[in-house]
Amino acid sequence: MPSAALPTPDTWLDIVTGTAAILGGSAVVVGGVLACLFGRRASVSVSAEVHETPSGFVIAARPTVKAVGIFRVSFGETKGTTVRLTESYIDQDSHLQEGQYWELDSAFGQQYVDPGEELPTSVVFQPVNPAESVIGWFVFLRISAPTRLGRLRTAWWADQVFVARPSQGSLSS
Repeated sequence: MPSAALPTPDTWLDIVTGTAAILGGSAVVVGGVLACLFGRRASVSVSAEVHETPSGFVIAARPTVKAVGIFRVSFGETKGTTVRLTESYIDQDSHLQEGQYWELDSAFGQQYVDPGEELPTSVVFQPVNPAESVIGWFVFLRISAPTRLGRLRTAWWADQVFVARPSQGSLSS
């Protein structure tokens, strides 16, 4: 009965080297796909202050976008960056409601943020004279950017802050 020939050491080396090459190549491909899917990341934040003037309340917002991934974050062409100011008031049933709002599109002068770059800006809304029931304003920041793998998908980041209405009569004469 003939015995089966065992692979030679060179054959084992070829098998192990081939397997390692296939696994290494697969890891590079998977890493590339993950970088494309998750490499476009951003961090957004917004802060705001309200200032009482003789003309009314002026709300100054400070939106900031930071690209934290390995790719540039290019803002969407339509409504890529939006800063929205919304009145908040208490209705007759003592429920919190949203009232009038003002929106500013394209708040940032440039249309992209490079990796590692932080892009702050300032937005000042026109003076408003709100009703007595308005307790403050929500300032909302929304950023949209197309994903790396196709212009059909969009990534969104948002932040919101509430600024309270100053106490009545706090304006000094």
